[in-house]
Amino acid sequence: MYKQITGAAVCAAIATVAYAAAPASAPAERVSQDWTEDATRTYYNAALKLPWGATMGTWRDRTGAAQGTLPFASTPVVDRASEQVVQWDVTSLVRANRADMMVRRVGGTNIKFHSGEAADAAKRPRLVVWKDGQVYRYAPTADTSLNSTTDSSLGNSTVLSTTGGFLIKFNVGADSGIQRAVLEMTATTEQYGNQTLNVFKADARPKTLTAPTFVRGTTSDIVLKLSGAAWKTAANGSFVSSRMTINPNGSLTVKIPTGDDMGSQMLYSIPKAARRDAMYSRAIMKVHADWKGTMGGKYPGLSNTGMGDDRATQCGWGGRVANGTCWSARTNRRGYVPGTQYADTHQGLSPYTYRVNRSTSNGEGPAFSKPIPKNQFFVLDQMVKLNGFNADGSAKADGVVAYWLNGELIGHMSGVILRTNASADTLPSEYWLDVYEGGVGYLAPHPHTVTFHEVTVSSKLLPYDAARLATINSAGS
Repeated sequence: MYKQITGAAVCAAIATVAYAAAPASAPAERVSQDWTEDATRTYYNAALKLPWGATMGTWRDRTGAAQGTLPFASTPVVDRASEQVVQWDVTSLVRANRADMMVRRVGGTNIKFHSGEAADAAKRPRLVVWKDGQVYRYAPTADTSLNSTTDSSLGNSTVLSTTGGFLIKFNVGADSGIQRAVLEMTATTEQYGNQTLNVFKADARPKTLTAPTFVRGTTSDIVLKLSGAAWKTAANGSFVSSRMTINPNGSLTVKIPTGDDMGSQMLYSIPKAARRDAMYSRAIMKVHADWKGTMGGKYPGLSNTGMGDDRATQCGWGGRVANGTCWSARTNRRGYVPGTQYADTHQGLSPYTYRVNRSTSNGEGPAFSKPIPKNQFFVLDQMVKLNGFNADGSAKADGVVAYWLNGELIGHMSGVILRTNASADTLPSEYWLDVYEGGVGYLAPHPHTVTFHEVTVSSKLLPYDAARLATINSAGS
């Protein structure tokens, strides 16, 4: 007997029997998701530009080795009949891991299977699980081919090709109580040749980051705090009440109105006596569920544009290149692609740094390797460490821009040159509360909202307080 399992994260099941509630002993649901159906050979999440650790995807074998060669399951395909169902026993993989799989071909010609988008539901992939005398059938929550000839997503295709291998996932978490689990795929045509298809554990986890050198501090190291009235009184720039609201608890809500691109553009000066070669900022912030832009956009960060000190030369923003004195290190919000899995729930962030040793006249920086949930507060720490100088006075390429999310290092740029002279005018001088949508010509299709519970700038990295963040989220604003 097959029992159909449904749920918010599960596509319609393959079974045709009426819905029956799953008993308590049903296989555990998976609790997180890394790669999405828009995955390509370069990105495991194309919408957020989150890269694989290696081109054409990353995986682990049954020994745990990255890019290993010992699959959890193998199935030979030799002169199969038309519409042949191919099966893999993936019991060990599903028992120990959530059901994310990568199927890779060993030699031979390309093989095509019906995907989760196939018109005939009976020919779509399925995971059959036996547990406690019951049999459960799952449809894939996502599947896509990784084709070496294109960097476009193939997640909406009705077929899965083994040209570069393919990914498939089911809403089943690790469960040692599973007696057996079988992956079933239906070939689209008669397959010829002597090929072996290996199943590995799909692994979108980024490479472990090497932490940059930083100094831990305490709240006594805070040199600027923005909360309550300070959002307005300390601002060096226009505070627009129709777009910025100071809430009763002291938080600041910024809203970009429909048909516009700007929510806030305020600079807050760091006291001159407190400026150091290395400075840290912390934003406790929440991006609301309505933030669904049509392109990238900017969030705040440390900077030295000359605007905060009202210097004659102002640069490091808006296409004005970093000139050896001026620079900026705002945060870039990765774009939203309609129809993608993370559109309503997550966003991607990255550095947006105007530096001397640039590859573009605008800001730049690599994508972070961790999606950030919308509609809940998070703690985003930033470090900007200016580059030093050689004995002959030339600039060293040893500057760093780094970010932590809820106390975890999620990305950094090294080898950065932000300045070519050692004067005090090059030190971090501003916290730039810049919130806008897209680049030139990109306007908000509907209101976008973000709330800052508070912002601090310090001379050392502040400790992360998970309990405090939980309290802030419980309060909701």
